[in-house]
Amino acid sequence: MMKNGGLNFGKFSCLMLLISGMTLFGSCQDLEQAKEIFLSLSEIENLPESDTFPLVGTRWRLLGFGEEGSERIRIAEPSETDSQLWLEFFEDGTIEGRSSNNLLSGKFHNFSNNQFELLEFYVLSYALESGDGFYMTSSLKNADIGNVETKGLKVYYTENERRKFMLFRPLMP
Repeated sequence: MMKNGGLNFGKFSCLMLLISGMTLFGSCQDLEQAKEIFLSLSEIENLPESDTFPLVGTRWRLLGFGEEGSERIRIAEPSETDSQLWLEFFEDGTIEGRSSNNLLSGKFHNFSNNQFELLEFYVLSYALESGDGFYMTSSLKNADIGNVETKGLKVYYTENERRKFMLFRPLMP
């Protein structure tokens, strides 16, 4: 141990460990950001007969997140086809769904077969989210309208005064 203002070896070790941990944490965040995958909307197959594809009675899987006016989306994680990120609309105006680990519920007003207004949205359970489950639920809390179009179901929301959307595709059995 050093005296007269010198650095104690134990304190020095703790400081070095803290700096190493912060560097490792920053590297992990960089890896997380590097895993983001973007897809051009033109690369997404059109729905068959999208003008008659039903909003009600279809289970819609979250494909990704986009910004209005942009021609690309960020693919949602997890991106597997058996993803737990989905919504289903029912004749009685209710919505059921699942984020990565939580059950979702809501109400909507169906203007037509292709357009709706989101009236209410609830997270029914509060388990730890994974992937984009948390981002999906927070986006749905800010959502107001949606419609079925050629690429799938778009649900629009506002984030930081910018208009964004979630793109859902039919979840095939």
